[in-house]
Amino acid sequence: MAARAWMRTGSAALLALGIGVASAHAGIESAGTRAASFLTQGVSPAVLGMGGAALGLSRDVNGASLNPASLAWVDETQAVVAHAQLADQTALEWASLAGRLGSTATRYGLAAHYRNDGEITGRDANDQATEDVLAQSLALAVQLAQPFGSCLTVGGAAKYVGEHVGTAHGNGLAFDAGVQIRFGPFGLGITGQNFGGGMRWQGSRWRMPANLGLGAAFDHATSGLQLALDVNLPSTYERDIRLGTQWSLRDKLALRAGWRQLLGSVAGERLNGPSFGLGLKAGSFWFDYAFALADQGASTHRVALQLRPGNALRSHRPAGAAVKASKPRPAEAADHHHQQ
Repeated sequence: MAARAWMRTGSAALLALGIGVASAHAGIESAGTRAASFLTQGVSPAVLGMGGAALGLSRDVNGASLNPASLAWVDETQAVVAHAQLADQTALEWASLAGRLGSTATRYGLAAHYRNDGEITGRDANDQATEDVLAQSLALAVQLAQPFGSCLTVGGAAKYVGEHVGTAHGNGLAFDAGVQIRFGPFGLGITGQNFGGGMRWQGSRWRMPANLGLGAAFDHATSGLQLALDVNLPSTYERDIRLGTQWSLRDKLALRAGWRQLLGSVAGERLNGPSFGLGLKAGSFWFDYAFALADQGASTHRVALQLRPGNALRSHRPAGAAVKASKPRPAEAADHHHQQ
């Protein structure tokens, strides 16, 4: 009875989120009409090594970069820093911290997303070169997630977003929301990214690059095999399908591969193509590497270092089941949502 009740609650949450975000979806015709396009770029090598597919996987702080509901599976303080040198010679940095909010079942996350576009040659009204200007973009996020029972998690995030080109700048807000449902090895997820809010750029208001994502996953703890399938409906580009797999060996090594395909794209689309990844454990640290190769041959390399004292590759489950296995300490007696 309880499982059916949580299933109904989760299904209603999924439906409500899907309707709310889908109403803001426009399509590729909105390309070039939204601010903060850097928010659409993936940041976690652990996820990008799987083709960027992770919406239905109950993961750690890395999964929260796509679906904030993933934070609810975190049961220990985690920190990660990541760097990417992109094909257009720009740099992308990402850092995140996550853990339990005191002795409650609520999880928190703090994240920073920075893109450095380098120097851009200025032009006057006559198209004559002027002094070079520096272009930079930044997003700061506060995330919260809550588990409900042993199979449903809900999360949300609020983000401050700023873009600066020389002395010109824009500032605004964006919001994320997500839900995950998990039964045994199967998982479902839905997320709305960068919706609401907006940015004021030199007196004009611009909308954020919203995205609606739906994901399904299979996570077999015994074999260490994970499979993920995501479908994304961005407001600024073509819809895409992402496939990914991960195989972990004794929670010390992870091998990843994935594929991203834009629907209706032309031959040579640079965002189509395979990706590969590797994860290695060294004490309390995890090293992640991802390599993506696009159809036109442009490749990107991404690296990340994660601090996680516990087990970063083990299949996750809300702690309700684990709490039943042993009597909780007095300080934990009120918390029936032990993670993973």
